[in-house]
Amino acid sequence: MSILKIFEDCKSLETISLPGEITSIEDYTFLGCSSLSQVILPGTIKEIGYASFYDCGELSSINLPSNINSIGAYSFGFCSKLKSLEIPEGVTKVDTCTFFRCTNLSSVKLPNSLTRLNNGAFSFCSNLKSLNMTDNIEEIEDSVFYGCKTLPVKHLPMKLKNIGKLAFYDCDSIRSIILPSELKTIGDFAFTACDSVNYVSLPAQLVSIGVNALFVHGEALLVRSKMKEPLALANWMLVNKSECLLVVPKGSRDSYRNAEYRWTNFKYVAEEDSLGWEIQDSKLLIKPSNPNATIYYTIDGTEPTLESANTTGMLSLDASLPVRAFAMYYKDEYFAYLYRDAGSFDGETAKVNIAGSLQSLLADYDKSEIKKLNVVGYVNENDLQTIKTLTSLDVLDMKDAMIINSTLLDRSFENSNMIVCHLPSGIKTVGKEIFVGCKRLAAVIWDAGVIPAGVMMGIENPNLLLYVQQEGNAENASADGVQNIISQGRSRKIVLSDAEGNNNFFCPIEFEVDDITYTHDYRLSTPPNTCAGWETLALPFEVQTISHETKGVILPFAAKDSSKPQFWLYSYENSGFTPSPSIKAYKPYLISMPKDDSFSDEYNLSGMVTFSAKNAVIAPTNIETPSEKGLSFVPCFLQQEKSNSILTINKESDGSMFVRGKREPCPFEAYAITDVANAPQYFPIINVLKTPTSLNDLVVGAKDYYIKVYTLSGLHIMSGKRDEVTKQLPKGIYIINGKKTIVE
Repeated sequence: MSILKIFEDCKSLETISLPGEITSIEDYTFLGCSSLSQVILPGTIKEIGYASFYDCGELSSINLPSNINSIGAYSFGFCSKLKSLEIPEGVTKVDTCTFFRCTNLSSVKLPNSLTRLNNGAFSFCSNLKSLNMTDNIEEIEDSVFYGCKTLPVKHLPMKLKNIGKLAFYDCDSIRSIILPSELKTIGDFAFTACDSVNYVSLPAQLVSIGVNALFVHGEALLVRSKMKEPLALANWMLVNKSECLLVVPKGSRDSYRNAEYRWTNFKYVAEEDSLGWEIQDSKLLIKPSNPNATIYYTIDGTEPTLESANTTGMLSLDASLPVRAFAMYYKDEYFAYLYRDAGSFDGETAKVNIAGSLQSLLADYDKSEIKKLNVVGYVNENDLQTIKTLTSLDVLDMKDAMIINSTLLDRSFENSNMIVCHLPSGIKTVGKEIFVGCKRLAAVIWDAGVIPAGVMMGIENPNLLLYVQQEGNAENASADGVQNIISQGRSRKIVLSDAEGNNNFFCPIEFEVDDITYTHDYRLSTPPNTCAGWETLALPFEVQTISHETKGVILPFAAKDSSKPQFWLYSYENSGFTPSPSIKAYKPYLISMPKDDSFSDEYNLSGMVTFSAKNAVIAPTNIETPSEKGLSFVPCFLQQEKSNSILTINKESDGSMFVRGKREPCPFEAYAITDVANAPQYFPIINVLKTPTSLNDLVVGAKDYYIKVYTLSGLHIMSGKRDEVTKQLPKGIYIINGKKTIVE
């Protein structure tokens, strides 16, 4: 429902409240209602028509509902008592002469949705002092701010591409004209008669400057052109060019000196140089090479002008601030510039110049694709919160970062998904439980001295590696439950184990260890003449000793040493699985410990088995998954998600086959991985080994001891040492030492 122009020229109408069902105000509805001072619009209003409140001279304020998306041309023209208003989000343009000659209008808030200001939108608003130029505005058409003598215009929109004719004509409160980097054209007389201007900055990509576009009569002192080659001009620049300093890009002075048109009228021309600076103790020290130069600077990231804060000599500021500065001594034609932007990100390294800007640096990247993040520069609590949103992050390297106030708060990295965290050395104050809830965390590199009590509380991974500068720095961490400490490239003892939840292992930096162990509980049965009871194994060290909890040292059958109890061990080579005599670092194996009631007790190795080494070197862990075509057998040191491309051994059943998508691979296991979409759902181990777990291995390779052999009917037929007796026995089934035994 709309309101028609039934109130046009109702000069005695003073107040009105429109009903809730109204959605639009038609053209001319309140035109000429010269006594109208108060209007209450319902939230249902979406459109305000052409000249709908034109010449309502007593209207001092109006609340525009949030649903409005269109405000017509001339709609508030000549509302001479209107003082302030806020245009709601959703409006994309201020139409032609919408606020023409609103001479008491002093404050306007524009929405972020705005993309253009049409001709004369705020022309002759002579008392306008506050208007926010939102950065999505791309077009400022002709005469938009013509005659707005009190409007300072400290900021032009970042996306602004075109400025129309007379757009800022006679805006006498403008002191600096900083044209944005995307600007292409400036119309004729655009800034003419802006006679308070003393600083002009021209962007590098400017294409066209109209006639007298910057023809001002003030005491302009500095014109900074970022164009490497001078643009053709026509009566565009300042009246007192001979007294200005023109600053041009390095190496461009001769081009400007020799240019046609009006560049040659500048008496003083300086090439822009880099302003010297360095960082000491979190302070940014700015040092002009000319000691007589004046430094003009800002600390909010905006371009400095001659109106900015200034000093002479060296300047010291907080290095975490977005400082921009220039130093000039223009009679000697000296100009140097410093621009510290938010920083940069190349997909892996974030150079953060301004604390709190990490989120904006990562904005153009898919956060789910960021697996490694090197942070260089200044970070604060907001940056740490951004890090926690990186769900695929494996490695966080902050060794070259400087944390504001050198402080990490309680739970700083809570629930982060990272595997490795390298913290900077400058940390002085640390809260408690900074890694609580980090379910994948496997290594922390701590360069900051003594670790306070409680810092490492909440870490659930028993295999976590903690690197410190001095062993004593980790005493409190040990009390918090961290047991694997590495100091100056060496560890006294590393204990690895299976655990529910996080038991990831990851070595980011090579180290030596006096003693390293891994213990696993083997319980699967290995019935004779079947291919079952298999598990997988992968360890980060070369195993020197393998010990059973009750049987002592044990060996693989392939070691060919029958003096010790033996087990099956297969490694994966290019040609397939082959018996292995030993366990190498970072290599995947199939392993089976004999367990069956038909075996003699000394052959049954069910129970806890410890793999160990002394004076071992632990090489860095490779975090990448192999990408070979077809089927691969790979070690696992980090908990993996269940996937249809991953085949794990069915140890929860009988250990007889690899099954696709059955469960998540666990650290210190190995698994098969395939890129073949229609690969079989499972692979029986018998197919890859070509042989069952054979009782004959146990008989032939067993330890010598005295045995008694009976027939199945109970007739004693032979006694003696095992090796001697079994060599004489024909193939068959016997009772040996009370156990039914197959001799092959």
